[in-house]
Amino acid sequence: MACIIKKPTEKSKGVITFTTQERDKVFAVDRDSLQSLIEMKDRWVVGLHHNWHDYNFRYNPVFDFSMAGPGDLGSSEVPLIPLDACNFIQPPYFSEEPTKKIWDVLYVTRAVYFKRLPVFLNTIRKLYDSGKMYRVLLLCAIPPENMDPANLIEMYQSMFSMEERKLFSIITLEHDYPFTLDHVCLSHFYHSSKVFVHCAPDERRCRVIANAVASKLPVVCSSDCASIIPSEYRKEPFLYTVSHDDYATSIDKSLTEYNIDNFSEGASSMFNPNYTILELKKYLSNYIGSEDMSDENFNFHNLDIRLGRHHQVSYGPNKIDTKIKDLIQFVCSDDFNDNFNSNSMDLERSFT
Repeated sequence: MACIIKKPTEKSKGVITFTTQERDKVFAVDRDSLQSLIEMKDRWVVGLHHNWHDYNFRYNPVFDFSMAGPGDLGSSEVPLIPLDACNFIQPPYFSEEPTKKIWDVLYVTRAVYFKRLPVFLNTIRKLYDSGKMYRVLLLCAIPPENMDPANLIEMYQSMFSMEERKLFSIITLEHDYPFTLDHVCLSHFYHSSKVFVHCAPDERRCRVIANAVASKLPVVCSSDCASIIPSEYRKEPFLYTVSHDDYATSIDKSLTEYNIDNFSEGASSMFNPNYTILELKKYLSNYIGSEDMSDENFNFHNLDIRLGRHHQVSYGPNKIDTKIKDLIQFVCSDDFNDNFNSNSMDLERSFT
């Protein structure tokens, strides 16, 4: 959605970002909204938050910069801030000291086609058939429509015996999709696990992998999904890259080599706002200058949610019903600065 990062002042412009979904589903089809966006640029720097990689991306100067990972947009010519929502996971939950390890393998995901839940089920089946009886947790959010696979629990029960299901647990979550659990609860599952697995073939800038790295878990995934991990840590024993969908071999190797002391603070810091907010300020100074960087002019709370959230085009807590044109009109009004609160935990919702 529109994420208000900084208010305009006499010394510098404000900073606001929109998502690629809003670009495609609002600005591309509604001329009035696009015109409102263009007109606000005399007092605002406007960014575009990429909620998915786009190797064919073409730069549109309506948006002053893009927020995406290096290589996500297929060109080095795009004005880029190489941070996105995944770099602002709320501390201290994911960075706390780990608790007792209950599960060997954790997969936090959604029941949608590109997460490839059948691949994960078949992988665990392969491990069990080879005598590797690991304790596994699949934590899965269920979308309100287009669930894939549609028969997840039926598949699970048909593939695994009652005794095996005591080792391999599935928790399905059907409320408040896609953010069904808060950070406190979700981080407990990460800290209670040894290794994180992700079965999507080509999902870059993946939030759940960011959570895993912040929690100092080794990750088993494809090389494309590993793009969010700092480059110096894209190697064993931090990352176990999967080839030809052989997740079973990589999982087994990661658990055989598992050592709680392997992971480094350096990797997890890239997802901690205490560090990444300072990085964001440095990048923004290229657009607003460095003389007007007082914290009272910014709102950095909950950027992990606010940057990637949408107006009107998503579900539950990932959606705000306010029309973009109405929000733009408000932030450009005289009332906006009087109502701006740098301490608001959810600034955009406070205006609705």
